[in-house]
Amino acid sequence: MKEKKQSIIHNFIMGMEKDKKLKRCSNCKQTYLATSEFFHIHNGRKDGLDPWCKACKKEYHKNYYKLKKYKLTDAEYRNMLEEQDNRCAICGIKFDDIFSRYDYPHDYDPDIDHDHKTGKIRGIICLNCNRAIGRCKENSLILIKAVKYLQEKKKKKFMNY
Repeated sequence: MKEKKQSIIHNFIMGMEKDKKLKRCSNCKQTYLATSEFFHIHNGRKDGLDPWCKACKKEYHKNYYKLKKYKLTDAEYRNMLEEQDNRCAICGIKFDDIFSRYDYPHDYDPDIDHDHKTGKIRGIICLNCNRAIGRCKENSLILIKAVKYLQEKKKKKFMNY
């Protein structure tokens, strides 16, 4: 009886395996299960799935966004990173170390810092520095005052509030 039950389960699982279809990404040429886990839904396609896997599509959109918004090619972006020694232009943290030190998403790309008035790119910075600049409204006077504030408070060690 136990062997028959195991045989039924085995046949059921093997039958499921036969129904699983594979699909090859037309970009990276990797083969994945033909499911929405690996491919975006595309109603205009015969199989109902996008021809590129989700990873390739995501990478394409990141590069397209850089090109469209900043008129910056992927090669130019990589060249800027190399010129900055793969570090934030402000705090100097190595972008490779961000994942181990901070709770950043694993698909994090450093931010392209730009002047919001002119659109001119200033450099590549980490998320924390980008937020700091943004919260100070890109006003260098506010940032200078913040530095002076921190220096003054550091001198007054006895204040406990």
